[in-house]
Amino acid sequence: MTTETFEISHSRARVLDAAEKLFMERGYASVTMRDIADVLGVKQAALYYHAPNGKEQLYREVVARHMAHQREGLEKVIAAAAPELEAQLGAITDWLVEQAPVDLMRMVRSDAVQISDTYAEELIQQVDQAMMQPIIKVLRAAQARGEVRRIIPEMVVGMLLALTNWAVYFDSTSRFSVSSKVMMRQVIDLMLNGIIERN
Repeated sequence: MTTETFEISHSRARVLDAAEKLFMERGYASVTMRDIADVLGVKQAALYYHAPNGKEQLYREVVARHMAHQREGLEKVIAAAAPELEAQLGAITDWLVEQAPVDLMRMVRSDAVQISDTYAEELIQQVDQAMMQPIIKVLRAAQARGEVRRIIPEMVVGMLLALTNWAVYFDSTSRFSVSSKVMMRQVIDLMLNGIIERN
């Protein structure tokens, strides 16, 4: 790789990193090309070198990169965990809280209506494939082993992802004396064992 290629790659990575941070924190509609340029300390026009088609192109690349990272990470921690459902869910939630939070509800409800229809469908599929399907697969395997009763895996995964975002948010506000990882372990315990005291 030539020095010039490295500089372009490094520069492009900086643009994607800055855009990702803003898009994940604030959502597509709340971020402008000027916001990204300001974070980078460059002129707005310079961003069009990396994204000639503008903000949606940047958003597409950011989401594709982020979702690939999420899927790869989830698959890796699931494969490394013990085969029991509790261990696998613990590994999944540990991974998720260590990452930058992904507000999936905002992405599919708010961001998707701000982008082209074609890409909105693609976005929903990317989120499903990267974040939902690896965990759904874990739940279906647990059902097949007879470890859990018949449930709707998609509903459980949606709840788990929403609660993970909630735990990360409250961890960042220091409202509780326990970390988001500890909170999520308690969520898993509640999911698997219920809230009623049994004698």
